[in-house]
Amino acid sequence: MIPVFKNIGLIGLGLIGGSLARVIKKNGLAQKITGYTKSPESSNRALELGIIDSISKSNFQLATHCDLIIISTPLSTYDNIFQEIAPAITGRTCIITDVGSIKLPAISLAKKYFTEQNLRYFVSAHPIAGTEKTGVESGFAELFEEKKLILTPHEKTSQNAIAIVSQFWEDCGSNIRILEAGAHDKIYAEVSHLPQFLAYCYATLLLENKEILPSSATLSNNKNFQQFSRICSSDPTIWYDIFSMNIGYLASSLNNFTITMLDAISSIITETSGTHSDRNVVVANSLLHEVPTLISAALVKCSPDAPTYAGSGFKDFSSFHANLSNPSDKSIALLAELLSKAQELLNLIKVGDDNKSMAFMQKAASWNKI
Repeated sequence: MIPVFKNIGLIGLGLIGGSLARVIKKNGLAQKITGYTKSPESSNRALELGIIDSISKSNFQLATHCDLIIISTPLSTYDNIFQEIAPAITGRTCIITDVGSIKLPAISLAKKYFTEQNLRYFVSAHPIAGTEKTGVESGFAELFEEKKLILTPHEKTSQNAIAIVSQFWEDCGSNIRILEAGAHDKIYAEVSHLPQFLAYCYATLLLENKEILPSSATLSNNKNFQQFSRICSSDPTIWYDIFSMNIGYLASSLNNFTITMLDAISSIITETSGTHSDRNVVVANSLLHEVPTLISAALVKCSPDAPTYAGSGFKDFSSFHANLSNPSDKSIALLAELLSKAQELLNLIKVGDDNKSMAFMQKAASWNKI
């Protein structure tokens, strides 16, 4: 196979960037791969692993020599990156794409910094693939196989650029879908960002209820918790960016979830009040089944686009199915507390209190270390 690109530039060499480097090498999609990251350790490790061919000293230097640039860094870095690469691509054809979870802010920054000509070759993308792990060593070439890849071209995007980027991702193993950027951000607030948000809240809730989880071993060894909250181990730094930059759609999704959950709780209380004497008989294991089951039922009910667009995180959340006609009072109380936790975290993000927001999520993400 003749390589499609002379030099692919990868800005960011974490899980996604490292996996891209591997699949590009494996499938011969470029003559050369150039990498850049602010972490010399990550860049040097990628070079040692043989998944990139050279390291650039800056975003500008990388952009000067590449015909495809893929940005695989947190969304909060986009402003500086776009500003730095814009002069290097002006006056020549260079395709730019990214892997961010939110598309409207990415397109807005492209319009801010790129010339009209270069803007035609910006094709924002979102691979619905990943794990809770981070770092270049966590990447693997098969990450994108048979996974959805969402393209969100803007009104000025060249059809040729769309075709080229589509073919690139198909060569990486992905299945392509095209969405308008605003529709993308709304849908993924429901089927990706909200499950991740709830995972942090759920883990925090359990860690603060010691009568349910008297020791870390109880939580670490509980398969229900691990399946339901695998994603709460994901890097809070990345997710804080996503939550804060998509706060409007996230707040709307959480509101819909809250209404659905409160309706469910009200219905349970009404239907079972005075008729089941065993509702107060509960042990930790039943709570670790009842609570996620009720959460997943509410999430599925208020996420109509999930069957088409959701990834593995949502599937983990929605995998708890049971006919709970008689959940315990303690489960209902915990669900109410979960909604309170969720509102607390949302408010912290809304007001821009990154320190408290990060502390909240880092506590949840470290559940297996407590």
